[in-house]
Amino acid sequence: MKKIFYQRYIHLCGLHGLDPCSRRAAALLGTNRATISHWRTNCSMPKGEMIARIADVFHVSADYLLGRTDDPMDYTKKDIGSGSEPPQDLIRFQLLWKHLDHEDRIRLEGVVQGLLCADKYKDEILTGEKENKING
Repeated sequence: MKKIFYQRYIHLCGLHGLDPCSRRAAALLGTNRATISHWRTNCSMPKGEMIARIADVFHVSADYLLGRTDDPMDYTKKDIGSGSEPPQDLIRFQLLWKHLDHEDRIRLEGVVQGLLCADKYKDEILTGEKENKING
């Protein structure tokens, strides 16, 4: 089980453009590189809270990380058939966001707000139409 966990962790990091033992990965998981390295070198397992955190960050089930299923879908958190965007896009955006300083974050928020004011989004935002489609 320990070996399966780390193999799946490596795979998920790869899907999200992360080096498994990088500072970025450690920061995203709220841990340090030494802890991640310990998982690899000692074939140890993280504790339950960290398994839950990894599952949440990568939008997979804890059972998938532990090798209890080959299906990565976390059915307890994903609204099946909701039409929502893939979580990978959100994770990628979060990783990029963390590298921005305060001024650039404000600029980016302005750009996004500007895009949302465009005619093609204006009606959806005012009526909540797209949100209603996503939520159900």
